[in-house]
Amino acid sequence: QLVEPALAADRKAEREQAREDDEHGAADHDRVDQPYLFSYMRRVSGGRTFYIVIEDDLFHLVGHLFPQFFIFSDSSKRLYQVVDDRGAVRYGAPFGEITDGLLVERRFTETWDGFVLRVAQKDLGDPSSLRRKRMINSILIGASVLVILGGLLVLGFAIRRERRLNELKSEFISNVSHELKTPLSIISMFGEMLAEGRTKSPEQAHEYAEIIWRESVRLGRLIDNVLDFAKIERGMGVYEFGDDMDIVEVVDRTIELSQRRVQAAEMTLEAEVEPDLPFVRLDANAYTLAVLNLIDNAIKYAGDGKKIALSLCKRDDRIVLSVRDWGPGIDPEEHERIFERFYRAKAIRLKPIRGSGIGLALVRHIAHAHHGDVEVTSNPGNGSTFSIWIPIDGK
Repeated sequence: QLVEPALAADRKAEREQAREDDEHGAADHDRVDQPYLFSYMRRVSGGRTFYIVIEDDLFHLVGHLFPQFFIFSDSSKRLYQVVDDRGAVRYGAPFGEITDGLLVERRFTETWDGFVLRVAQKDLGDPSSLRRKRMINSILIGASVLVILGGLLVLGFAIRRERRLNELKSEFISNVSHELKTPLSIISMFGEMLAEGRTKSPEQAHEYAEIIWRESVRLGRLIDNVLDFAKIERGMGVYEFGDDMDIVEVVDRTIELSQRRVQAAEMTLEAEVEPDLPFVRLDANAYTLAVLNLIDNAIKYAGDGKKIALSLCKRDDRIVLSVRDWGPGIDPEEHERIFERFYRAKAIRLKPIRGSGIGLALVRHIAHAHHGDVEVTSNPGNGSTFSIWIPIDGK
């Protein structure tokens, strides 16, 4: 039975009579400033009768037991009532229509009429609006979780990429050091032999001088690559374009510059240049550097083919230069990656061939500066063909 605060004093006189008349009854409480629900049970032991009284503080239940189910800005927004097992309201005012999920109930222990405490929010608003708000909150929470997971994935990818880039930079420094050391050692050795007169004939002296010249050119080209790439990395402009440039003349001069390097490698360079090609907008020095890098790349990895094929022709609205070798080839999965800075193909890394890893990256940058691109066609064991194309109209 429930004792109202205002009636608690009046119930004092009825308490003893209620205990004598029935097994279950009502009791009061010394504090009359808030409502309490009392129930009691009659137990007989050793010929004596005992009453066990159970007290529930409604304000305590509403204020402390149920707050995890609702978030109220103030206590005035709470509604509560006590109903019996037939649903009749025994304490509090009727709620009216309550939306599912917004009503919390708790059954009391051993009360005569199965009293149940109900707690609800006072201002429920439109049920459809509440359901819509709940759905929006669920979507926002899900989206937040996805954003966090996506951020973690991006961060993990960035960390792995940075780590890999540092590894490639270390490899680049090692390779460039070796590339610089080799021609310097050769120049130093043959220069010393010439200076000390350790030659058997003028022909041998001429051969030593030619070796020194060849290695000097190789060293200068490597240094130019590193310096140009460093400028590109810093975003500095390194191109000087000219309109109506004769690309055939530029390529012929580049082939001539490469001949000594090709002959020193005991290879042949077969060139097929289409005559009367249209003039184009071109940075002659940069384009020459790109072609020299493609030829040097073919010399390094030509394998037993001992032959390099170069072609220059017009295809639709493009001028295409291709360099073909018969080396180990490149796995299709690596076709894009080999143009990344510092990257070297797996098949190449397994061979005792040094390289800086920036030559093809520089070629791509030069092609993009001319509004073109560079592509590779290759399969393992069948050699490679690198093609750099630029638009005829320069756009």
